[in-house]
Amino acid sequence: MELASPSLDGLGLAGRDVLVVGAGSMGGLAVATAARSGAASIVVADRTRRKAERLAARPGTAVTRAAGLDDLPAVIAEADVVICCTSATGHVITADMMPARRRGTLVLLDLALPRDVEPAVADLPGVTVVGMDTLSAYRTAARTDDVAAVRAILDAELAAYKSAVDAVRVAPTVVALRAKAAGVVDAELARLAG
Repeated sequence: MELASPSLDGLGLAGRDVLVVGAGSMGGLAVATAARSGAASIVVADRTRRKAERLAARPGTAVTRAAGLDDLPAVIAEADVVICCTSATGHVITADMMPARRRGTLVLLDLALPRDVEPAVADLPGVTVVGMDTLSAYRTAARTDDVAAVRAILDAELAAYKSAVDAVRVAPTVVALRAKAAGVVDAELARLAG
């Protein structure tokens, strides 16, 4: 399957209508990310509508509504971004269920293994499919200065952690030394006062 390679930086969810297909743990993460990113609306679709409704009812999810997989053609038609993350063994989104696009590009982010999106969907006009292989290629194309910046952050955090661990190890010794010094000072003050 030949997948498009869009700039993932431009794949913001703010102000977009998002459809999350799958109401498991990955679906919950996708919903939370879409909500945090300022999605205009979030629809959750799952094989069992009840599971989608449970995810939609969680506090803070900002889910507009829940749907079943039989509703996919209709809810895909309303979406700008579709995030697929089911545990299905076959394709959940097929080319024949894709609606004619009314505006812009429909982006399908397929996070499922095996894939939820049928390969033929990537060939449809106005549709961009981003799969795990595309994300992997994007990850390996990270600029070296980004990698250096991440390493610098990791080195700083590791140094802070080591310092905290050392402080915890040394703390009892410092307390004992201070107590001993306080005892010596008190004994000397008592001797001088006497």
